Parts: sequence; structure tokens; C-alpha cells
Amino acid sequence: MRNDTARGAGAAPSTGSARAERAREWALLGEWLGAAPSLLREAELGVLRERLVFVGRARASLAALEAEVVAEVARRDGDAAAEELLRRDQRRSRAGARKAVKTAAQLEWAPKVAKKLADGAITPEAAQRILDAAAE
Repeated sequence: MRNDTARGAGAAPSTGSARAERAREWALLGEWLGAAPSLLREAELGVLRERLVFVGRARASLAALEAEVVAEVARRDGDAAAEELLRRDQRRSRAGARKAVKTAAQLEWAPKVAKKLADGAITPEAAQRILDAAAE
């Protein structure tokens, strides 16, 4: 595992491309997923903080992707089938699966929120609060 990146943690991306920067983040996260926990103790604090930011953005992006997939399953097979899939394959509670299907539908009707979530600009929790407020 590397303790540092090829350039400093705070340096600007050499390509200037947000897409290239996100690809770099995902690659670094992939390296860390396979790293032994003891190696994390050797990493510099700045690197750990940087990776934590990456994890937050990745979590938001994955939540957006999951919502898109759930919405498509619900569109094709119905809400009940999407809920059952989440319960069986992700071991979600009935209430958790129902909420995921509802959130997926809400994000379809709130494309700006979905885009911000996919970009990692907002957290899944913030997106949920926005969707809940809009529903009221």
C-alpha cells in the first residue's frame, strides 16, 4: 500500500479533469479495500483524511447508482419485487427495503438531487432530507 500519491494530497489534478480525478479516487479506494488494517496505521494523517473524503463521495455515488438500479427493477417488475430483491440479496429489513424503493422513485422525480448525489456533492442523508422535505 502506498502512503502517498504520486503528487501531494493537496495538489491540483494534472489533467484538470474532474472525471480523471474521480477515476483516481476510485483507484486509490480500490487499493485500500485490499490493504491490511495494520498498513492503515502506517499511513500519514493527511492521506487518511484525503481517503475519508473519497469514501464519502464514493458512498454518495454508490447510493445514487443503487437508487437507479432499484428504480429500474421496480419499473420492470414492480415495487414489491424490488423490495424482495433488496431483502433477499442485501439482507435489508422490510422497512429498509421499502424506504429504498421509495427513495429511488423520489430521485427519479428530483433529477437535480439525484445528480448532486451521484457527483458526491451531497450525502445520502442530505438527499433523503431534501426528498422528505419536498414530499411534505
